[in-house]
Amino acid sequence: MFTEKQVQVQGTVKKGFEVVKEIFENSFKNGEELSAQVCVYHKGEKVVDLWASSVDPSYSGDSIQTIWSSTKNLTAIAMAMMVDRGLLSYSDHVAQHWPQFGQKGKEQLTVADVLRHEGGLPFFSQQMDIEDSWPENICNNGVGSIIETEELNFPDENSRREYHAITRGFILQEIFRRVEPAGRTIGQFLREEICEPLDATVFLGLNEDKQKEMKIADVTALGEKEVEEAAQSAGREDVLKQLRRFREHLGETEGKRPDHKEAWKNAGPTGTMGFWNGVLARRAEIPSAGGLACARGLAAVASMMSLGGQVGEKIFLTQSGWKEMHTAPTEGETFGMRTFYTQGGVNHYQDGCKDEGAVPVLGSGGDLHYGQLVPCGMYGWGGYGGSLFLWDPSKEVGFVYIPTFLAWYDREKQRGTRLLRAAVFKCL
Repeated sequence: MFTEKQVQVQGTVKKGFEVVKEIFENSFKNGEELSAQVCVYHKGEKVVDLWASSVDPSYSGDSIQTIWSSTKNLTAIAMAMMVDRGLLSYSDHVAQHWPQFGQKGKEQLTVADVLRHEGGLPFFSQQMDIEDSWPENICNNGVGSIIETEELNFPDENSRREYHAITRGFILQEIFRRVEPAGRTIGQFLREEICEPLDATVFLGLNEDKQKEMKIADVTALGEKEVEEAAQSAGREDVLKQLRRFREHLGETEGKRPDHKEAWKNAGPTGTMGFWNGVLARRAEIPSAGGLACARGLAAVASMMSLGGQVGEKIFLTQSGWKEMHTAPTEGETFGMRTFYTQGGVNHYQDGCKDEGAVPVLGSGGDLHYGQLVPCGMYGWGGYGGSLFLWDPSKEVGFVYIPTFLAWYDREKQRGTRLLRAAVFKCL
């Protein structure tokens, strides 16, 4: 990594967006990428659709890969559609729809609390079986029974917000399947109600036969020592600085959750790529982190959200349903970065930059995070290692960037934010 590579960037770019391609290509030339995709929609039109790989000749714009916490946006959209259909309210107590949840102090928790990462369940004390999250097994309540007996565990600070990296999606899954009239899981609902109508190659839970049919790119991450040695060998002081900042950060951040045990039994360390690249994890519905998608598929969803929940004559969310999802952003802190999660569970990037020349607002401790580099006013979230899945309703922009190389040490998500800032600040 981090040494110069020559690649051929594939795909299409509308006139006026060429700078996005240049920046994307430079990330490969600088040795910061293995395989990656970026896709941008503007006013419902696909204006950027690019991909490249320095390691896999078969990699294409249709290749799918794990998108990590960008999955959380998909889960939030599915929940918003339940609210929009009158099956749920954000202010509802979770126990109203799932009575067994209402014990061990959890009686007053609301759906919005969970969506805002304020549910007091940032990790489970008991480990799960990965098989219990396979779509055909979810209704057996294996995961639900664990959640029901968990006790609340809020952070010591004044805020109740603590990132629910894995757990948020599992709690929402149990609520969702109890209110969805056909008893569908989040993954099943997303395929039938959103992804298929949009012709979007996006999955949450992919059976083994389908896995064999699809081109799925493995994700890759280096350990701390490997990053350090590769950066030193390449003379990349910028990467070494990122790594030092990561090590100096005392709180939790992406890739650093010291107090949390492994989520699953007999699955190996959750953070290892062997687990996430494996058949068992890809088969499971992990609604906070396990989505599989290509950038063009995910960007079609982002575009739909940027257009207010409607594409052509197809209404995914009514105007009121879209507005309710994006309402009431509340301030808190996530990974040392100020976050403004709406009641619908997506971040409103209020600390972002208003233009290319704006001086970014620093987070606590004087750190710069990706949320301060994102154009102000966007919604959505990103994923471990660098992915971004965002939309801007004022500019009608949907943006997605997905890498296979996980730069967990880069808290600014520079590869993605460079592309995003170019698309919004230079091309529109």
